[in-house]
Amino acid sequence: LPSNLELKGWVTDAARCIAAADLIISSAGNTVCHQILAASKPWIVVPEWRYFDEQKRKAEALGVAGAAVSLPGLPASAQRWQDAVAQAFAQHDPVRQRSLVSADSASATARWIEDLIARLWNAPLAEATTSTISTYRPETSI
Repeated sequence: LPSNLELKGWVTDAARCIAAADLIISSAGNTVCHQILAASKPWIVVPEWRYFDEQKRKAEALGVAGAAVSLPGLPASAQRWQDAVAQAFAQHDPVRQRSLVSADSASATARWIEDLIARLWNAPLAEATTSTISTYRPETSI
C-alpha cells in the first residue's frame, strides 16, 4: 500500500476511524451507512453481494440521494479510482448526508416493526401478505 493509506480491516471503533478519515470507501451495510452519514464524510459506497441485493439497492439509493458516490464494484484502474475520489469530494454535501440520519432511528425502526407485527397479527394471511407489506414506504432517513 502507498504510505498515505492504512488498511484497517475489521475495527471495533469504526465511528472513531470514520471521524478521523478524509474520505470513506465502504460497503453498504446498515451500521456503516448510518455512521458515515452521521459523520458527514465524502464517501464512495461499493455494495457487497447479498441475497436480495439489499446493499446494491441501498448504494444506488445513496447515490441518487446525493449522499455518496455509488459504484457497482471496485474500480479496476488507477484512473477510475482517481475519478471516483474526485467525484466524491466534488459532490460531497454534508447537510444532505445529515438530513438522512435521525437520532432516534433505532426507536423508530422498533416502532415500525411492532406496528407491522400488530397489523400482520390482526389481518387475514392473504391480506397481510399482499397489502400490509407492499404498502411500506421507507422514510427518508436511514
